[in-house]
Amino acid sequence: MNIALLIALFLPDCWTLFDIENSYQVLDHILIVIFVLFVVEMVVLSLSTRKYLGGFFFIMDFIGAFSLFLDISWALGDNDQSLKFNSGVGSNVVLLRAARTTKLGARAGRITRIMRLLKWLPGVSSIQDESAGTAKVLGSRLINALSTRVSMLTIGLVMVLPLFDVMKYPDEDHSMQAWTQQFASHIHMFGDSYIGGGSFNQTVAEFLDFYDFREYKPVALVIEHSPAGLVYAETFADPPNRISNELWVTSYGYVGTKVQAMFDFTSVSKTEAGMNIALVVTVIIVMLLSATLLSNSVSQIVLSPLEGLFCRVRDMAKNIFKTVSQISKVAVEERQEDEKAVNIDYNDEDLEDSGAFMSEASVLEAVVEKLAVLSEMFVAKQPVDEEAMKNLGSDDLAVLDMITQNQARKASLDKEGLAAKIRRRTTNLQTFVADLEKAGLLDSALADSWHYDVLEHSDEQNDALLKYIFFGSELSYFINGLITLDVFEVFLARARLAYLDNPYHNWYHAVDVTHTVYRYMALAKSVAFLQPLDCLAVLLAAVVHDIGHPGVNNPYLIETAHELALRYNDKSPLENMHCARFFELCGEAEANVLQELSKQQYRDVRRIMIECILHTDNAHHFEMIKALQMLYQLNREIVDEGYDADEEEWSAECVTLFSTNDVRMTLLQLFLHAADISNPTKPFKSCKAWANRVLDEFFAQGDLEKAQNIPVQMLNDRNTVSRPHSQIGFLEFLVAPLFLLQVQLLPSLYESDNYLVNNLAQWANEWALETSASVEDMQKVLDRVNKVGNTHAAEHSGIIYTPPKELMRLIKVVVVVVYVKQQQQSSIVMAEGWLL
Repeated sequence: MNIALLIALFLPDCWTLFDIENSYQVLDHILIVIFVLFVVEMVVLSLSTRKYLGGFFFIMDFIGAFSLFLDISWALGDNDQSLKFNSGVGSNVVLLRAARTTKLGARAGRITRIMRLLKWLPGVSSIQDESAGTAKVLGSRLINALSTRVSMLTIGLVMVLPLFDVMKYPDEDHSMQAWTQQFASHIHMFGDSYIGGGSFNQTVAEFLDFYDFREYKPVALVIEHSPAGLVYAETFADPPNRISNELWVTSYGYVGTKVQAMFDFTSVSKTEAGMNIALVVTVIIVMLLSATLLSNSVSQIVLSPLEGLFCRVRDMAKNIFKTVSQISKVAVEERQEDEKAVNIDYNDEDLEDSGAFMSEASVLEAVVEKLAVLSEMFVAKQPVDEEAMKNLGSDDLAVLDMITQNQARKASLDKEGLAAKIRRRTTNLQTFVADLEKAGLLDSALADSWHYDVLEHSDEQNDALLKYIFFGSELSYFINGLITLDVFEVFLARARLAYLDNPYHNWYHAVDVTHTVYRYMALAKSVAFLQPLDCLAVLLAAVVHDIGHPGVNNPYLIETAHELALRYNDKSPLENMHCARFFELCGEAEANVLQELSKQQYRDVRRIMIECILHTDNAHHFEMIKALQMLYQLNREIVDEGYDADEEEWSAECVTLFSTNDVRMTLLQLFLHAADISNPTKPFKSCKAWANRVLDEFFAQGDLEKAQNIPVQMLNDRNTVSRPHSQIGFLEFLVAPLFLLQVQLLPSLYESDNYLVNNLAQWANEWALETSASVEDMQKVLDRVNKVGNTHAAEHSGIIYTPPKELMRLIKVVVVVVYVKQQQQSSIVMAEGWLL
């Protein structure tokens, strides 16, 4: 393709240079072939290169390709026909200018092909080296921008500057000399008697007619003949005001004949002056434009990011610690001391600006160093990192066990025992699932969807669902051998009895949360980064996460000094109780679902379950939000490119990230907590049913609070709370931020987020049917709902948000009604005024 470009640049001129006779058709065929190659290249790049179509290089290639028509003979180029001049008129200046313009156009067309070379210039590339550092990336972007702009300015100048010569007097016009020479020849041929005769007068008339449509005109004609002297002089027009606009053309004949003609070049001089002014203005504009473009490029690519970085670091430092001003002072003093020690002689006029930059850079370096220390302290949750752990002996591990309560050890130390149990306890899971389906207790397709509603199924069917999750689903292959079916059945029966008959926190809620956790892990392909014990622990935690729930929340227990609040020192009393009840249940041998585990595995499962259940306390909700935000922001590049939706698999980098102990625990906590508040992320029928149940439970607690004369919590007063409006706030402030982060970290869970935003709109519609709020308040709610919906829809292509149509319609109706009332009131006032 580069050879074709070189041919397109030089071949037309070489054709003329070597004076190849009558061969325009050959040249046309070559140029057409090159044009087709250019077009094919553009099509291929458009299909294979992201952001090429419609981009800068696409436009340059497009201009360069279609400029070939300026050299094709049957289009706009030269052809085999010779130039024809009207012999009756003579040398036509307009024709000469047209010829000059055609040549300039052809040359400009060839120059535009150079634009295709821009992509090969040093520093100009659409591909960035992702492995390069920040400074190299900034430098590459700056060189890219500057090279492109300088090249475009150069090409533009080469194309534009010759245009100012088009309107000037053409140097090729020799008509004035020809006319005077014609007069001299006729006088020599016919003698002095020719002057003043009819033929002479006719020639003079033709002479004047020739210049009727020219910018310059003859003013006088003078004929001298030696030795007679002046024999003819005639003035045709007033002489020009400026002597510099007088052009005398002289021709000599034989035997001393001298013919002089004076022409008025005022119009030509004005045109040239105008072109010169335009040229100067163009140069000034180009200078200003180039300076502005280069300045903006440097500012946008380098200065603005650095300035924003400095400001952000300062602001962040002020929030983290209050010593940034002292850091700045110390950093500047240290730099000044270094300069004095080296005795550098600064003669640069930009010393002050450079010093300011170095001060900022010194502050930045000091702040980043301190932030790095703080970050290392924050991230390091274990006294010894994993690399060092591999080199520790048994005594060292024993010390760590004592200090960290075994949290420093990985959850899979007993891999050999686990593998042996899996080999010993292989089960035909397909037969197990088929038996459940044959008995009418299970629909596996429904179980593997978001349309399974536990409220519409019997206890036997819900038990079958849990058995399917633990023993027949795609995750059951992963945890096979860790639990047995007979013990699990006893465990389920006793756990179901341990749940109280609350409107919301009941056995159905436990089954629903377990099913949701299973769906999260299955859709997220979590077996790629979780361990078998992780899956077992979080699924069991889901089953018992609200076991024994009394139907009131932690603030109520704390306010009434309940036994649980006293026992657990007001720290998540319900969640601590749920954990304790589970392990008490496992104390019964026939219901101990953990009896197949080794001691180490038991400790790991216990630790994971406690951590996950404690984090279902909404008091930890925003703490979890911050942890997830930090996880995502620190690893955004890895996470955003980590999941391949087509192949349904994670990248090696993402698996490595999610497999680390801290991240695994964070994700397990996310699975359970998100599932615990996931009702708004299900089909609206299920969402509404669970919302009414939880509000009924809140209202029952509110009645207790009123009866005991203690403060009624905000959502607990059945007389003031609007069910739809309360759900709008619950989804917007509690659920939506968590699920936005969940879909950012685990994109395959977008379906839940899709239900969320549309359920939010549906709640807004239901609120519209019962509200009597003002238009302003309704518009505020609409804006809030749309903001959440649009934010989530922008995060994933699978999230399709539909605004609340009923609320929007109600706002329009109210606006119209108010307008009509105002018009009626205005008419009444006008009528009263007219009557008065």
